[in-house]
Amino acid sequence: MIPVLPLLSFATPLAAQPVDPVDAEIARAIPSPAELDALGVVLGRVMGAMMDVEIGGLMDAIDPDGGDSRSRGRDRRTIGDLAERDDPYARERMQRGVEVATANMGDVMTDIAILAPRLRRTFEHVGRDIEDATRDLPRRDRR
Repeated sequence: MIPVLPLLSFATPLAAQPVDPVDAEIARAIPSPAELDALGVVLGRVMGAMMDVEIGGLMDAIDPDGGDSRSRGRDRRTIGDLAERDDPYARERMQRGVEVATANMGDVMTDIAILAPRLRRTFEHVGRDIEDATRDLPRRDRR
C-alpha cells in the first residue's frame, strides 16, 4: 500500500497559494466553453449567410463574355451555388469545419488558461534578467 498522506502534504502548500490578481484577470478574459459554443453557432450562421450572397451580376461584370448571355442581368447565382457546383456537400462541410474549429478553440483556450500564468512569470523573469544584465552598460543620449 502506498502512503498517500505524505504525498498530499506536498500538494497542500501549492493549492493554498493565493491567486495572483493578474492571473485571475487573464483567466476571466479567456472565453468559456459556453461562449465558444455560442460563437460557433453565430459563425455558422454568418458563413451560411455568406453562402447566400448573390454574385451572378458581379461575375457577369468581371467576365461579360462568359456564361449564358440569356441570363445576363437576371443571374442570381450565389457563392453557395458556385461552391456546390464542384461539391454538393459544400455547405455541410463548411458547417462541420466551423464546429471542429470551435471545438479546437476550446482546447486551445484551456491550454492558454493553464500556461498563461507561467508564461507571464517567465517573461517577467526574463525582463528582470535583461535589466540586470544591461544595467551597467553605458547609456546613449537619444535626441
